[in-house]
Amino acid sequence: MGDKRFFHVGGGVTSDRLFFGRTKELAKIKPSLHQDTLIFGERMQGKTSLLKAIQRQADNWQYDFHFIHTAGSDLRDRLWLLWEHRHRRKVAERRTSWRPVILIDEVDRAVTRERQAAFKETLTEFRELANDNVSFVLAGGWRLYRASHHGAFDNFGNLVEVMGLEKAAASQLAGQLLKAGKRFESPEVLERLLDVSGRQPYLLCLLGTEILAAKDPDDPVIRSDDLDEALDSPSIIVKFTGWKERLEGLVGDPWAIDAIESSLDLTVPFRSSTLKNRFREAAPSAALADRLFDYLRFSGWLLRAGQHYRYLPPFDREIRRGPHRRRRFKIALSFPGTHRHGARGIEKIARGLAQRVGRDRVFYDHFHQAELAVPNAKKYLEFIYHKQSELIVVFLAAPYQQSEWCGVELRVIQDLIKKREDSRIMIFRLDGAPEDIEGFYSSDGYIDVDEHSVPSIIELILERHELEAERTR
Repeated sequence: MGDKRFFHVGGGVTSDRLFFGRTKELAKIKPSLHQDTLIFGERMQGKTSLLKAIQRQADNWQYDFHFIHTAGSDLRDRLWLLWEHRHRRKVAERRTSWRPVILIDEVDRAVTRERQAAFKETLTEFRELANDNVSFVLAGGWRLYRASHHGAFDNFGNLVEVMGLEKAAASQLAGQLLKAGKRFESPEVLERLLDVSGRQPYLLCLLGTEILAAKDPDDPVIRSDDLDEALDSPSIIVKFTGWKERLEGLVGDPWAIDAIESSLDLTVPFRSSTLKNRFREAAPSAALADRLFDYLRFSGWLLRAGQHYRYLPPFDREIRRGPHRRRRFKIALSFPGTHRHGARGIEKIARGLAQRVGRDRVFYDHFHQAELAVPNAKKYLEFIYHKQSELIVVFLAAPYQQSEWCGVELRVIQDLIKKREDSRIMIFRLDGAPEDIEGFYSSDGYIDVDEHSVPSIIELILERHELEAERTR
């Protein structure tokens, strides 16, 4: 169907010639490959293509990439087979100094398929491979994001959302029609193509393919009518505008779906909440409206009113605006016990932070005494500071270096600095200078506790946490 040399439809782009944009996403992923990354977004936005673009950068970036697609297979078994039979052999042959990174596509399917106990075993496999200095880049839809939102991937510190292409990249992709010997009748036709597709790469490719398939080879001009014909093609209807028929089948009654759609002004942008409100008004019951929301939660769709179309992103995109709890604690405090009490004691700071962000989101040892009363507590502390804390606030003083427990926390801090995750560390000075403590240097930035009140210290910590949250959002 059509000339697919100009557009790649389905399965992920495997050639740089047909891969457009994503420079911001790649720029965010490259420096963070020493830690684990989640790539998330709605279906058919190019997540597979992005993973394959990363894989093609192996020689340039000097990482040992391995690609896994989870469809139809057990993810834990795939990981084991890859590591035992492929990776170890390749490392023995070459690239012994290149860090292995496993790229896994459609992880949300594995989350849905394996569920509960089985998926916990997969997460255990992740942790075991991480101990072998392996990093992961996982890609999936909104179910993956929601799993991370509820703590399933606590150690994944880098989040990358994949949405529609930037306008320049989308124009380049649409420009493949020019390479096929066609031209747009006017700039407005190109603008309409970009607008109606939401600059979503899969939909752009599908529309381009349909236009080439239906177009008379002797007619080089692409008109608005050609776009209308492509929008009415079976492949578009099935994948993007067939949502109404599916909803009618789901609820058993079409009621006012057509009326809702036709009442929308598709000539101007609108938020998905507008459509939600129309559903609430028209649905016979709130329960039925909720079923519709669940169906439209994870995928984008094309709405049509008369001759106007507009791409509607999935409803679940809105949850990205909420707080993301990928780590258990927002703030973890590291300090010598000699400075627990006093005018500017850590106890007062911890209680003030707890009032602002919640006691369960601050790691202060006295808040979690029962939890810490376990054998091998040092190992457990390392896990909390390294994997479960978004920001580690260190209070340095002369006794810090002599404290056995501070020594455990210092190991974590040094490892984070080594892995270039030093943005997760904030330093306060209680007395002396940072360079008096082994592992810290005169060039390390710090805040002098004596120059601030307890409320001021709390505000500084919260401000820094917000900056770190913005950086990883």
